[in-house]
Amino acid sequence: MNILKHSSNLLYKRIVHVFFIIILLFFLIFMTLGCDVIKSIAEQSSENPQEEITSIESENIDGPIEESNDINPEEVTEEKELEQVEEEIQTPEEYSIDINVYYIDEQAEFIVGEQRIITGIYTTDFIEAAFNELLKEPTTENIFSIIPMGTEILSSEFVDKIAFLNLNSDFVDNKWENGLIDNLVINSIASTMLEIPEVDGVLFNVDGDKLNNYGSLDISNPVFSCNIFNGVSIVCQ
Repeated sequence: MNILKHSSNLLYKRIVHVFFIIILLFFLIFMTLGCDVIKSIAEQSSENPQEEITSIESENIDGPIEESNDINPEEVTEEKELEQVEEEIQTPEEYSIDINVYYIDEQAEFIVGEQRIITGIYTTDFIEAAFNELLKEPTTENIFSIIPMGTEILSSEFVDKIAFLNLNSDFVDNKWENGLIDNLVINSIASTMLEIPEVDGVLFNVDGDKLNNYGSLDISNPVFSCNIFNGVSIVCQ
Protein backbone atom coordinates (compact mmCIF):
# COMPACT_ATOMS: atom_id res chain seq x y z
CA MET A 1 0.00 0.00 0.00
CA ASN A 2 2.81 2.33 0.95
CA ILE A 3 4.66 1.36 -2.22
CA LEU A 4 1.66 2.30 -4.39
CA LYS A 5 1.18 5.54 -2.58
CA HIS A 6 4.84 6.43 -2.99
CA SER A 7 4.73 5.54 -6.68
CA SER A 8 1.68 7.70 -7.27
CA ASN A 9 3.30 10.67 -5.51
CA LEU A 10 6.40 10.27 -7.61
CA LEU A 11 4.34 10.11 -10.83
CA TYR A 12 2.39 13.21 -9.81
CA LYS A 13 5.59 15.16 -9.20
CA ARG A 14 6.96 14.16 -12.62
CA ILE A 15 3.78 15.24 -14.34
CA VAL A 16 3.94 18.60 -12.57
CA HIS A 17 7.58 19.00 -13.56
CA VAL A 18 6.83 18.17 -17.19
CA PHE A 19 3.86 20.57 -17.21
CA PHE A 20 6.00 23.31 -15.70
CA ILE A 21 8.73 22.74 -18.28
CA ILE A 22 6.17 22.90 -21.12
CA ILE A 23 4.76 26.21 -19.76
CA LEU A 24 8.30 27.59 -19.42
CA LEU A 25 9.11 26.61 -23.02
CA PHE A 26 5.94 28.32 -24.30
CA PHE A 27 6.82 31.44 -22.32
CA LEU A 28 10.36 31.54 -23.72
CA ILE A 29 9.10 31.04 -27.29
CA PHE A 30 6.51 33.81 -26.86
CA MET A 31 9.09 36.21 -25.44
CA THR A 32 11.53 35.45 -28.27
CA LEU A 33 8.91 35.99 -30.97
CA GLY A 34 7.58 39.12 -29.27
CA CYS A 35 11.01 40.72 -29.10
CA ASP A 36 11.63 39.97 -32.79
CA VAL A 37 8.33 41.57 -33.77
CA ILE A 38 8.99 44.67 -31.65
CA LYS A 39 12.50 44.93 -33.06
CA SER A 40 11.19 44.65 -36.64
CA ILE A 41 8.60 47.39 -36.05
CA ALA A 42 11.22 49.64 -34.50
CA GLU A 43 13.57 49.13 -37.47
CA GLN A 44 10.81 49.94 -39.99
CA SER A 45 9.92 53.09 -38.07
CA SER A 46 13.54 54.24 -37.98
CA GLU A 47 14.04 53.53 -41.71
CA ASN A 48 10.95 55.50 -42.95
CA PRO A 49 10.42 58.48 -40.63
CA GLN A 50 9.90 60.81 -43.62
CA GLU A 51 7.02 58.70 -44.92
CA GLU A 52 5.26 59.01 -41.60
CA ILE A 53 5.82 62.79 -41.55
CA THR A 54 4.61 63.09 -45.15
CA SER A 55 1.56 61.04 -44.32
CA ILE A 56 0.79 63.27 -41.34
CA GLU A 57 1.34 66.45 -43.42
CA SER A 58 -0.90 65.19 -46.21
CA GLU A 59 -3.60 64.46 -43.68
CA ASN A 60 -3.25 67.99 -42.29
CA ILE A 61 -3.34 69.51 -45.78
CA ASP A 62 -6.54 67.74 -46.68
CA GLY A 63 -8.48 69.93 -44.28
CA PRO A 64 -7.71 73.38 -45.76
CA ILE A 65 -8.12 72.06 -49.32
CA GLU A 66 -11.62 70.95 -48.52
CA GLU A 67 -12.34 74.33 -46.95
CA SER A 68 -11.03 76.20 -50.07
CA ASN A 69 -13.71 74.53 -52.16
CA ASP A 70 -16.25 76.79 -50.48
CA ILE A 71 -15.59 79.72 -52.89
CA ASN A 72 -18.26 82.29 -53.53
CA PRO A 73 -18.81 82.52 -57.33
CA GLU A 74 -19.84 86.18 -57.00
CA GLU A 75 -16.47 87.06 -55.42
CA VAL A 76 -14.60 85.31 -58.27
CA THR A 77 -16.66 87.24 -60.84
CA GLU A 78 -15.96 90.57 -59.11
CA GLU A 79 -12.22 89.84 -59.03
CA LYS A 80 -12.20 89.04 -62.76
CA GLU A 81 -14.11 92.23 -63.55
CA LEU A 82 -11.61 94.28 -61.53
CA GLU A 83 -8.71 92.66 -63.37
CA GLN A 84 -10.32 93.47 -66.73
CA VAL A 85 -10.84 97.12 -65.69
CA GLU A 86 -7.19 97.39 -64.60
CA GLU A 87 -6.01 95.95 -67.93
CA GLU A 88 -8.16 98.42 -69.86
CA ILE A 89 -6.76 101.33 -67.83
CA GLN A 90 -3.15 100.20 -68.29
CA THR A 91 -3.47 99.44 -72.02
CA PRO A 92 -5.09 102.30 -74.01
CA GLU A 93 -6.88 101.21 -77.13
CA GLU A 94 -6.12 102.44 -80.63
CA TYR A 95 -8.60 104.77 -82.24
CA SER A 96 -8.98 106.46 -85.60
CA ILE A 97 -9.39 110.07 -86.67
CA ASP A 98 -10.24 111.75 -89.99
CA ILE A 99 -7.76 114.31 -91.27
CA ASN A 100 -6.93 116.18 -94.47
CA VAL A 101 -3.51 115.63 -96.01
CA TYR A 102 -2.41 118.64 -98.03
CA TYR A 103 -0.90 118.47 -101.54
CA ILE A 104 -0.37 121.18 -104.19
CA ASP A 105 -2.37 121.84 -107.32
CA GLU A 106 -0.93 121.38 -110.80
CA GLN A 107 -0.02 125.08 -111.11
CA ALA A 108 1.94 124.89 -107.80
CA GLU A 109 -0.05 127.82 -106.47
CA PHE A 110 -2.35 126.31 -103.82
CA ILE A 111 -2.44 123.47 -101.32
CA VAL A 112 -5.40 121.12 -101.55
CA GLY A 113 -6.62 118.72 -98.86
CA GLU A 114 -7.40 115.05 -99.42
CA GLN A 115 -9.16 113.06 -96.71
CA ARG A 116 -7.42 110.23 -94.85
CA ILE A 117 -8.16 108.04 -91.83
CA ILE A 118 -5.22 107.46 -89.48
CA THR A 119 -4.98 105.24 -86.41
CA GLY A 120 -2.97 105.48 -83.20
CA ILE A 121 -2.94 105.69 -79.42
CA TYR A 122 -0.78 108.70 -78.62
CA THR A 123 -0.47 112.05 -80.39
CA THR A 124 2.98 111.11 -81.69
CA ASP A 125 1.41 108.08 -83.39
CA PHE A 126 -0.93 110.39 -85.30
CA ILE A 127 1.86 112.84 -86.13
CA GLU A 128 3.97 110.12 -87.73
CA ALA A 129 0.99 108.48 -89.43
CA ALA A 130 -0.11 111.82 -90.93
CA PHE A 131 3.37 112.58 -92.24
CA ASN A 132 3.64 109.12 -93.81
CA GLU A 133 0.30 109.73 -95.54
CA LEU A 134 1.75 112.97 -96.88
CA LEU A 135 4.56 110.98 -98.51
CA LYS A 136 2.07 108.88 -100.47
CA GLU A 137 0.78 109.93 -103.87
CA PRO A 138 -2.70 111.50 -103.79
CA THR A 139 -5.69 109.68 -105.25
CA THR A 140 -7.28 112.87 -106.59
CA GLU A 141 -6.30 113.97 -110.07
CA ASN A 142 -4.32 117.13 -110.73
CA ILE A 143 -2.82 117.42 -107.25
CA PHE A 144 0.69 116.34 -106.29
CA SER A 145 3.00 115.64 -103.37
CA ILE A 146 5.98 117.98 -103.23
CA ILE A 147 7.81 116.52 -100.23
CA PRO A 148 11.45 116.11 -101.36
CA MET A 149 12.32 112.66 -102.66
CA GLY A 150 13.65 110.22 -100.04
CA THR A 151 12.31 112.19 -97.09
CA GLU A 152 11.41 110.05 -94.06
CA ILE A 153 10.22 110.84 -90.55
CA LEU A 154 12.67 109.35 -88.05
CA SER A 155 10.79 110.22 -84.86
CA SER A 156 8.44 112.75 -83.34
CA GLU A 157 7.60 114.45 -80.08
CA PHE A 158 4.58 116.37 -78.82
CA VAL A 159 5.29 119.02 -76.19
CA ASP A 160 3.12 121.99 -75.18
CA LYS A 161 0.85 121.47 -78.21
CA ILE A 162 3.82 121.65 -80.59
CA ALA A 163 4.62 118.74 -82.93
CA PHE A 164 8.38 118.18 -83.27
CA LEU A 165 9.22 116.42 -86.54
CA ASN A 166 12.61 114.74 -86.80
CA LEU A 167 13.24 114.14 -90.51
CA ASN A 168 16.17 112.59 -92.34
CA SER A 169 18.67 114.71 -94.29
CA ASP A 170 16.96 114.08 -97.65
CA PHE A 171 14.38 116.67 -96.62
CA VAL A 172 17.12 119.32 -97.01
CA ASP A 173 19.50 117.69 -99.48
CA ASN A 174 16.78 117.04 -102.09
CA LYS A 175 14.75 120.21 -101.60
CA TRP A 176 13.40 122.13 -104.58
CA GLU A 177 15.50 125.09 -105.71
CA ASN A 178 12.49 127.38 -105.69
CA GLY A 179 11.41 129.72 -102.90
CA LEU A 180 7.73 129.38 -103.75
CA ILE A 181 7.92 125.58 -103.63
CA ASP A 182 9.76 125.78 -100.26
CA ASN A 183 6.86 127.81 -98.92
CA LEU A 184 4.33 125.26 -100.21
CA VAL A 185 6.31 122.34 -98.75
CA ILE A 186 6.30 123.87 -95.27
CA ASN A 187 2.64 124.86 -95.68
CA SER A 188 1.55 121.38 -96.72
CA ILE A 189 3.31 119.81 -93.72
CA ALA A 190 2.10 122.38 -91.17
CA SER A 191 -1.47 122.30 -92.46
CA THR A 192 -1.49 118.49 -92.31
CA MET A 193 -0.12 118.41 -88.75
CA LEU A 194 -2.71 120.95 -87.58
CA GLU A 195 -5.44 118.53 -88.62
CA ILE A 196 -4.47 116.46 -85.56
CA PRO A 197 -6.39 117.49 -82.41
CA GLU A 198 -4.35 119.50 -79.89
CA VAL A 199 -1.52 120.23 -82.34
CA ASP A 200 -1.14 124.01 -82.66
CA GLY A 201 2.26 124.33 -84.32
CA VAL A 202 5.23 122.51 -85.87
CA LEU A 203 8.99 122.60 -85.38
CA PHE A 204 11.46 120.82 -87.65
CA ASN A 205 14.60 118.80 -86.86
CA VAL A 206 16.90 117.06 -89.32
CA ASP A 207 18.78 114.01 -88.03
CA GLY A 208 18.11 115.25 -84.50
CA ASP A 209 19.36 118.81 -85.04
CA LYS A 210 17.04 121.81 -85.10
CA LEU A 211 16.29 123.18 -88.56
CA ASN A 212 16.15 126.98 -88.41
CA ASN A 213 15.82 127.76 -92.11
CA TYR A 214 14.31 126.01 -95.10
CA GLY A 215 15.56 127.82 -98.16
CA SER A 216 14.72 131.46 -97.49
CA LEU A 217 12.05 130.62 -94.89
CA ASP A 218 12.77 131.21 -91.21
CA ILE A 219 11.26 128.21 -89.38
CA SER A 220 13.21 128.57 -86.13
CA ASN A 221 9.94 129.26 -84.27
CA PRO A 222 6.85 127.04 -84.33
CA VAL A 223 5.16 127.18 -87.72
CA PHE A 224 1.43 127.73 -87.79
CA SER A 225 -0.92 127.51 -90.73
CA CYS A 226 -3.36 130.37 -90.60
CA ASN A 227 -6.04 131.55 -92.98
CA ILE A 228 -6.79 128.60 -95.23
CA PHE A 229 -9.15 130.10 -97.79
CA ASN A 230 -10.15 128.43 -101.05
CA GLY A 231 -7.31 125.99 -100.63
CA VAL A 232 -4.69 128.70 -100.07
CA SER A 233 -2.61 128.50 -96.88
CA ILE A 234 -0.27 131.18 -95.59
CA VAL A 235 2.60 130.39 -93.22
CA CYS A 236 2.59 132.59 -90.15
CA GLN A 237 4.52 132.67 -86.88
